[in-house]
Amino acid sequence: LTTVYSANSRFSRDEVVVKLLKPNLLVDEKTARRFIKRAEQSVKLIHPNIARTFAVLTAKRGEEPYLIPCLVTEKLNGPNLKQMLIERQRMAPYLVAINIIDVCSALQYALSEGVAHHDLKPSNIYFSIQAKGMVAKVVDIGLAEWLFRNLEWLAPPLPDGRTASIYGDPS
Repeated sequence: LTTVYSANSRFSRDEVVVKLLKPNLLVDEKTARRFIKRAEQSVKLIHPNIARTFAVLTAKRGEEPYLIPCLVTEKLNGPNLKQMLIERQRMAPYLVAINIIDVCSALQYALSEGVAHHDLKPSNIYFSIQAKGMVAKVVDIGLAEWLFRNLEWLAPPLPDGRTASIYGDPS
């Protein structure tokens, strides 16, 4: 869904991640504006187990007819859960319990702010190495929901010539 770049903040000198939404996901300028509005909600989510979104910006790329939304987010210095499970195969039960509590805390907070994840999977749970140890952090809260509900993903034509649209919708 995004192209990811590593960058340094001019203000804090911290490393950040810049996620540029892939242009093929944006049908028109109205769609881009709606995505930006939804992404700006993630800036307000401040919780120790949610990866921070610092800013929502727009960028002009090549001959694209409209601005491409991009997010500036916290750079996490550890692996995601998918990577850990591939490397280790298992986690110690106490680590599983601690991380489940952290993830549930993040999701409960986001829901209390009116934002649902809708795409929680091992690759969206990262581990940040901090002074107090490894902390689970959820990434991309609320963005997948918006994409799946508001963007029409056009599939290739069906064998009989009809076109199909694919939507991800939990209902």
